[in-house]
Amino acid sequence: MTIRNHKGRYVSLKAMNDRVTELKRAGFTVSYAWREDAKQFGYLSSSNVRGEYGMFGRSLTVTGEASEHYGEPYVSFDGVAIDRDSCGQADTVVRSNYAAIRRDYPQFPWVDTSYLNCNALGCFVADMDDDTAGMLIGLAESYPVYDESAMSDLEHEEIDESWAGYMRGEVRHELPEVTCTTIWDYLGEDTVTELWWTCVSANVFGNYPEHRGTEVVWGDVAERARDFRPYLCAAYWAKRTGQDGEDSAPMYVWVDRLARRQRDRAEIERLYRAWMADETILHHDGSWRDYLNSRGWVITATGARRKGAEDK
Repeated sequence: MTIRNHKGRYVSLKAMNDRVTELKRAGFTVSYAWREDAKQFGYLSSSNVRGEYGMFGRSLTVTGEASEHYGEPYVSFDGVAIDRDSCGQADTVVRSNYAAIRRDYPQFPWVDTSYLNCNALGCFVADMDDDTAGMLIGLAESYPVYDESAMSDLEHEEIDESWAGYMRGEVRHELPEVTCTTIWDYLGEDTVTELWWTCVSANVFGNYPEHRGTEVVWGDVAERARDFRPYLCAAYWAKRTGQDGEDSAPMYVWVDRLARRQRDRAEIERLYRAWMADETILHHDGSWRDYLNSRGWVITATGARRKGAEDK
């Protein structure tokens, strides 16, 4: 049976067979489906698609030729482009691919495959041209990300949502002292949120947050709360003493200064533990200063600082 594409033009059997072969080779699932079902519902559910394999193994072979019983060849790109997944199993690669491809090919007749938890990008094979076929096959065989900036934007969006969605409540729960909750309420949610993201920018929490494709990871919540506590108190003090006005230093400036002091303190403590454990170092006056100096630190009147760094 000959097949017409969405423009009403006939597609040769050879072209169809070649396309089906290259799609299968790329790992895509090619099945049979009816265009009438897609027009009626706007998508194809898994029950409307007849695949090659059934419960007991291979039941039919999909070729480029239409079937009078099952329809015409249809391909699902569930390995490279999936919409939001209610089960949280689709990573940012496939989700950003789905949105960006639909953005860049708005006139193409995509027909999603609808599963219980998500929709996968799909189309009838006859509607594909060399451009769309090459782009999608390239995602499967060469490089899986269609648009790096779209994926990065999606990750940043979900990192932002993670604070409002659950991390804010978790951090507050880890600061149960009356003083901290009073400070939190005094500053207000907007200021606390601004302070949190300023701390993230100043690398207060190390390499966190981390987006792992399907989830945003903040590490140990108790540690994040412990690291956040001095900044919360500092913001409270600045507000109570009137140091947060228009003429004062912006939040990101003093947070960065405090963050560097905190990191320096933690590094010096680590070095001290290492020095105490080093039996080859004689414990005498000046040995600690020499030990710090050998590792790039200088003792000044205002405390320890890295060699070459400004004395803040």
